[in-house]
Amino acid sequence: MNKENSNKRANDIPEDSAVDQYRIIEKIGEGGMGSVYKAEDTVLKRPVALKFLSPVYSRDSDHRERFLREARAAARLSHPNIVSVHGVGEYNDLPYCAMAFIEGKILIQPGEGVLPIGKIIDYGIQIADGIAAAHEKGITHRDLKPANILIDRNDTINIVDFGLAVFSEPENRDDTETTLTRLTTDSAFAGTVGYMAPEQLQGGESGPQVDIFAMGVVLYELTCGTHPFAGSSPAETAARILRDEPAAITQHRPDAPYDLMRIVGRCLKKDKSRRFQNARDIRNELLDLKESALIGSVDDSRGSKSGENERVPEEKKFVLTAEIVRKLKTKSPRMVGDRMLYLDNEVSTDILVVYLHPWGGSHRHTAEFLAGLPYRSIAPTLYGFDNSSPNRLPLTLEDQSALMCELFSQIHDRIRPQFTILTGFSAGADHALHMVTSETGAGMPVDALLSFGCNTSFDSCFLSSKFAELEGSSPEGLLDDIKSIGTSTETISEWLKFHEYMVDIFSKFGDNADPLRAFGKGIVEPFKDNDWRQFASWYRNVMERIAHVRFVIDSDDTDKINEILERHLDSNVLGDNFREDTIVREDISHIELSRVDIMQRHINEMAEKF
Repeated sequence: MNKENSNKRANDIPEDSAVDQYRIIEKIGEGGMGSVYKAEDTVLKRPVALKFLSPVYSRDSDHRERFLREARAAARLSHPNIVSVHGVGEYNDLPYCAMAFIEGKILIQPGEGVLPIGKIIDYGIQIADGIAAAHEKGITHRDLKPANILIDRNDTINIVDFGLAVFSEPENRDDTETTLTRLTTDSAFAGTVGYMAPEQLQGGESGPQVDIFAMGVVLYELTCGTHPFAGSSPAETAARILRDEPAAITQHRPDAPYDLMRIVGRCLKKDKSRRFQNARDIRNELLDLKESALIGSVDDSRGSKSGENERVPEEKKFVLTAEIVRKLKTKSPRMVGDRMLYLDNEVSTDILVVYLHPWGGSHRHTAEFLAGLPYRSIAPTLYGFDNSSPNRLPLTLEDQSALMCELFSQIHDRIRPQFTILTGFSAGADHALHMVTSETGAGMPVDALLSFGCNTSFDSCFLSSKFAELEGSSPEGLLDDIKSIGTSTETISEWLKFHEYMVDIFSKFGDNADPLRAFGKGIVEPFKDNDWRQFASWYRNVMERIAHVRFVIDSDDTDKINEILERHLDSNVLGDNFREDTIVREDISHIELSRVDIMQRHINEMAEKF
């Protein structure tokens, strides 16, 4: 028996020892600040956990007083997600606190793997709820980490060590002395290194914002299965927290919803003023995400929603065969057996709505839109543009259209609707027009075309032209191009929406701009020589092929469409089939044109023609 084990055993409290009204059953844990025992409350006949302050700290009067003061403060907390503190006392000159005993496991188990997204969100809501309740009582945890978060048999989160963790120290102290010298002597600088906010590591204040940072680390771990700042030593981990940004969540978890990534990212801001300012906001954001159509309930049930025909859209796969790939101009053996993803709301009607997403988006962003439509609706994603795509190949617009036509045809043949509406927003609207006016899509069974904000001239192709010119030779060049794209926004609201959109795109594509560039060139090229004539050509073509057509124009393009209409009055550029009701103006910006309520209203009006 070595000396260390001998000392540990000597300091242990023997089983069956009487500690006031409690009887020691067994030792269940030990950490930097002390030891935890399972015990029985002999008066109330219930199991409890007794946490004893380490003898090292017990000899210091300030630590003893602080321990008891914090324990009494924690005893004021009463919340379903916080382990209750029943009382405090002393045994053999060791201060202790008595807490509810939780039968369960710690939040993250080694080798368990990542959890389903819905489960992560549910746990996050409970953690944030408990943290918010504590903050509202003036209590900061200061050592929030998976080991202090327990899951009981009812799958309920139980946070332990509220207000008690200020005395904890890292289990491995070998390399921390140069950067963490005050860890055990200053309560404002306490915590576990991997979960400490930058201001804690720098010896500053440790108010509620440190818990919000720690929650971001915990959510990142739950989502990705790895620590965002993991280093080979506590000192290296501390340095990374102070210096580095974590890897994009999509690198580890391609199926993570954008809003979850945004929430985690905001929690992990190094500047505390840019984090969420209170845990209640985190809880509310996660609740909104949980209630969204794509996430559904935690158990991933797929039942109906509020309306008879409303339901959670399901993600489905369209597998690419060798026969399909053979039809493309750009062929790759990697594509054979690969898939395209799409959402399907599976509503049983005779009307089918097919929606094509805008720049860099995916089917995941259309869940709310599809869930609210009373018609069978699908939203496919361009090949290589979904978050979990194994292949991001630079396919041309022609090849993307060919794949989309194949997917559309197979779904149409299976569903056999009596009325089909093809619609898209922004670049998705251009894509829809390209599909139905090209040779590939000449025979597509489309009864109605609904275009939201398609390009009307070369000037309106600003975003597409920027993507078409993205610099792919260096990350620096790509960053400069991305920055220049944002100069088109004119209001704070547009700027915020636009930059959320860009974060979503480039957290998915990283520095691989080739797919974006290839698709962008396909959108821009038709306008380079033809300018407004391309829109006029589209209009004439679709009016000859499709019975019901509507171009919804935003306020940004009103002047250009008026110019085209003036030309039509002079020289009939829109053809003999022109009808005034096919061009509808909405007095809103281009970005606002994608609002769910606006798109659904126009689709409902188009469906009435059936």
